[in-house]
Amino acid sequence: MKAAIAPLAGLAAAAAVLSWVGCSGSDPLAAAGNRLVGSWQGEAKMSGPDSNVTISGSMPVKVEFKADGTMTMNMLMTLSGTWKVLSAEGDKLTVDVALEMPSGPGSAEAKKDEREFSIAFEGDDRITMAPTDEPSEAMTLTRQS
Repeated sequence: MKAAIAPLAGLAAAAAVLSWVGCSGSDPLAAAGNRLVGSWQGEAKMSGPDSNVTISGSMPVKVEFKADGTMTMNMLMTLSGTWKVLSAEGDKLTVDVALEMPSGPGSAEAKKDEREFSIAFEGDDRITMAPTDEPSEAMTLTRQS
C-alpha cells in the first residue's frame, strides 16, 4: 500500500511546485497595466500658438483604458487606439499609446499617432499623464469607474 501512495505524493509535490512557479512567473507589466484599466476624467491644459491665435485655458478630457489593450481618448473628438505598458517602477508607468487620427480632406486613410506617456499614480483613483517628450502637457485625471 505504501508503494502506491509514494508516487501520488511525489506527483502532488510536483504539481504544487509547478503551480507556485506559474503564479510567480506572471507578467509584471500586465499586472501594472491592470491598475490603469478603467475610465478616467479630468482637464487638459491648452496653451501655445494656433495659427495666429494664442490658445490658453483647459478642456475636458476623458480616457478609457480597456483590459484588452484598446482605449479611447475624448478631447473635442473621440479617438480610438491601443495602449501597452512599456515599463513599470513603483507608482510610475511608461505607456505606448497609438491613436487613430481622423483623415483630412482628400485622404482616405486615417493615420496613427503613436506616443509614449509617463503615468504617475497618486493613490488608486488619481493619475498624472504626460507625453514623455512634452511633460508640460501633463493632465491630472481621476478614476470614474
